[in-house]
Amino acid sequence: AELQAKLATAFARTCERLAAGTNPGVRPRANGRPRFITPARPVEEDAPATRPLFPGPGLISLHEVLHTVNQECHFTDCLTHWSPRNRPPRPAERVFFAGLMAYGCNLGLTRMAHATKHVALATLENTVNWYFSLDNLRRANDAVVALTGKLPVSRLFQRHPEAVHTSSDGQKYYVAVDSIHATYSYKYFGQEKGIVSYGFLDDRHRLFYSTTFSSSEREAPYLVDGLLHNDVVESTIHSTDTHGFTEVNFALTAFIAVEFAPRIQSFQDQQFYAFAGMEVPDLTAYGLTPVKYIDRALIEAQWDTLLRLVVSLKQKHVTASTLLRRLNSYSQQHPVYLALRELGRVVRTEFLLRYMDDQSLRKRIDDQLDKLESTHTFARAVFYGQNGQIPYAGKEEQQLADACKRLVQNTIVCWNCLYLNQYLFQAPVPERQSVANAIAASSPVSWQHINLHGEFDFSDDALKDSLRFDIEALLAFNWEQNPNSPV
Repeated sequence: AELQAKLATAFARTCERLAAGTNPGVRPRANGRPRFITPARPVEEDAPATRPLFPGPGLISLHEVLHTVNQECHFTDCLTHWSPRNRPPRPAERVFFAGLMAYGCNLGLTRMAHATKHVALATLENTVNWYFSLDNLRRANDAVVALTGKLPVSRLFQRHPEAVHTSSDGQKYYVAVDSIHATYSYKYFGQEKGIVSYGFLDDRHRLFYSTTFSSSEREAPYLVDGLLHNDVVESTIHSTDTHGFTEVNFALTAFIAVEFAPRIQSFQDQQFYAFAGMEVPDLTAYGLTPVKYIDRALIEAQWDTLLRLVVSLKQKHVTASTLLRRLNSYSQQHPVYLALRELGRVVRTEFLLRYMDDQSLRKRIDDQLDKLESTHTFARAVFYGQNGQIPYAGKEEQQLADACKRLVQNTIVCWNCLYLNQYLFQAPVPERQSVANAIAASSPVSWQHINLHGEFDFSDDALKDSLRFDIEALLAFNWEQNPNSPV
């Protein structure tokens, strides 16, 4: 009854404002269909910060970033030995940092060990094998994300502090080796195969969850996984692009008290639903499709089962992606799945009406998804080794690389927030408000001042043991005229 009343109110408000022409964010097209008006950003939002907020380009090494953040939140303590008994002496912190960079920057263990002083390949491989598990890396990421959230400066990046706005999107990566977990996606890979790294970001630029799956899978089934399977960020509103939503996701997010607010493309083609007996305006007058009606009896018949299903998800006995794959595996559509879809149609219709009516909601969604787009560029910069192509065939190693990449990104964002917090703290009192405004207009997703690629040693000492060649002897030697030369 409550949902029905909420839906009726949304229909009445939205259609009344459209009929009266009092909704400045919607204008009819020539064919009568709605066109959304996005207001231009105020000049001060588009203006760059008037002062440099970060150090100069490449001044801070990635090793320093990892070390500094680890001193504050001890995320390497989360990387515990796999065996609960007979644990050997713990490796030095630099070995953990080398392992994180080897996977997170896609350099590989061998290349990292050969390019690193004081870290042997055998030690590095042993550390990764025994200490780098997905659960350990998840807890390490949570430690960094939690520290970032405690910093007062991180709140400056929240445009709406009363809510926690999160978003998720997938990023495609080539897989350079044969793998059963990689599939073709001609749009992105051509004749090659790849996987998707599906990441979640909150409005403070914290990457709080990620996973990987084949490029042929839809992203939508994994949405609820990220909202439930993290212990730090409690989302109140979540956004995706159009391809990231389904009617089932609207139902599941409603059950876990998260408002699902995706960005909608081709709005005029969206189907609206209502309960039988409701007074619904004629949507064709606004260029929209006619209303269809909900099968209320189906929802009521499966209600108890739906509640048990949601309890299982909240208790983390099963992931939503696994559950939805199971429900979709039946030759005929499962009644529980159909009931979820029917319920989701109600929630989605109420959202579509608010999406059309509320210009500020559309802007909030766009702003949050823009933050996620900048994070994709950030991920490419961090994961630069081997041309950004994943060299691992196994799913666990692919996920390890993804988790390490996310940890490197989170530590850079955390270091930036620490730096900005200190910058604001040390600013003269009369200037603090202007500094805070400059920080709020910037982003902690910045890496130009971070040296991700290491240093080159051009000193004479580095050439002391360099290999030398007798060029005259090599040029005079003709192996084809030497009878003793190998054929």
